[in-house]
Amino acid sequence: MKKITFSIALSLCALASVAQKTVLANGGRFGIQSENVTISIYDTQLKTSVTIDTIHTQSVQDVLVDGNAAIVAAQDSIVRYDLSSYQRTAAVKFAGVSTKSLVLGPNNELVVSNWYGKTGYNIYIYNPMTLALLDSINIASGVGCMLVNPALDLLVVTQNQSTGAPNYQDTLGTLVAATLSTRSIIGNLPITNYTGDVGEMLVKPNGTGVYIFNSISNTIIDVNATVFPFVTTTVIPTNQNLKVSNRSQYAVRGDTAFLRMNQGIGSYNLSNLTMIDSNLIDTVVTAFTYDTLNHKFYVTSTDFFSYTSGKVYNRSGNYVESFSTASSPEAIKMFYSQATGILSFSTQSKQQYSLYPNPAKNHFSVNGAFDSETTIQIFGSNGKLVKQMSQVNGFNQIDISELSSGLYIVNIFNKGEVATEKLMVR
Repeated sequence: MKKITFSIALSLCALASVAQKTVLANGGRFGIQSENVTISIYDTQLKTSVTIDTIHTQSVQDVLVDGNAAIVAAQDSIVRYDLSSYQRTAAVKFAGVSTKSLVLGPNNELVVSNWYGKTGYNIYIYNPMTLALLDSINIASGVGCMLVNPALDLLVVTQNQSTGAPNYQDTLGTLVAATLSTRSIIGNLPITNYTGDVGEMLVKPNGTGVYIFNSISNTIIDVNATVFPFVTTTVIPTNQNLKVSNRSQYAVRGDTAFLRMNQGIGSYNLSNLTMIDSNLIDTVVTAFTYDTLNHKFYVTSTDFFSYTSGKVYNRSGNYVESFSTASSPEAIKMFYSQATGILSFSTQSKQQYSLYPNPAKNHFSVNGAFDSETTIQIFGSNGKLVKQMSQVNGFNQIDISELSSGLYIVNIFNKGEVATEKLMVR
C-alpha cells in the first residue's frame, strides 16, 4: 500500500512592519470590445488604488502571488508582475485555448491548465520568471483545479469534458495524477455514481486526501489518498448552492474553508466536513480573498456590465468598509510585503512562551497559553520571512527540516498580541 500525504500550502506573509495590498484582475465590461483586462493594486492601509497595467483580452481566470511577484492568467495570456515596482516583467501567449488555473511545481516551474477546446496536452509548464514555455503534459480534455505534492513530485488535476460555447458545462469528471519530472500520467480515477463537473480540490487537514467541492451538482466528493489509485469514498449532497470555480472563490484558514455559496460566503469545517455557517457573508460575491492578518474578507461584486463594488467584512460577517475596483473584478489575491530588516510591533504580548527543544533540528514546539487563532512566523537573520503557519489553539510541533543551521527570530501572534523569541537551528 502506498500512502500519499498531501501537504497544505502555507501562504508566506509578514504581520507587522508590512504593506498589505490586494491584487485585483478586472475583466472590463462584458461585450464591449474597447474594454480589456486591467490589473490594479489596492493598498488596504492607505485606502488607495492604482491601475498598473492592461492586458488586451476580456477574461481573467486566476492570480497567483509568489513572493514579491504576481502571475495573472487571463484567457489567452499569462503575465508576470513585480509587486515592488508594479512593473510587468514577462508576458506570453498561452499555448492552449483558455487558461484556467496556476500552480507552482517543486522544481521552479509554473504549471498552467487549459480549460476547454483541446483533445490533448491540456497542461503546460513554464519558467515562472521568464514565462518561457518548457514542456507540456498530454492530458485529454479540459483541466480545472490543480494540486501539487512536492514530496512525491506529484501533480493532481481535475479533468472535465467541457461542452464549450455557449454554456461551457463540464461533464464526465475524472481525477488524474501525473509525475511532474517525467511529464507522464500515472493514473486516473473516474468518479463513480456521479455525473457533472469535478470542481475545486481542498486538502484534508490530516493530509490523507482531498475534498472536491462541485458547483454544478452542489456535492462534495470525499477522496481517500492513502492508497493509489485514489479511492472515492462517498459523494455527499450539500443542500447548498455552491459557486466555487476558481481560487478567488474559496479560502482555507486552519481547518475552516470559506466558500462562495448561496448568495454570499459560507464556511465548512474540513476536519469533520460539517457546515459551520451557510451564509456567513450575505452579499453578491464575484470573488474574494481572506486577510489572514486582520481576519477580514475583501469581496468583489459585479454583474460584468453595469456596476462594480468592493466591500470589506470582518470574520463575523459584519460589513466594515468599501474599497475601489475597476469593471468586472473577477480575481483577487492578498499580498503582504515585508519592510526590509525591520521587525517592530506595536503591541507586545503579556503572555509567556517558550520554544523547545532550543536549539532544534527538525522540529520544535511552542509552550504557552493559547485560546484563539494563532500565527507563527519565522524570520532569518537577514530579516526575510522563511516560514509562516496559522491554526487555532497553538502548535504541538512545527516542522523546520527545510531550514538551514543558524539563528532565527520567531514571532508568536495570539490574542491580538505578539511575542518574539529566538530559535537556534542546528
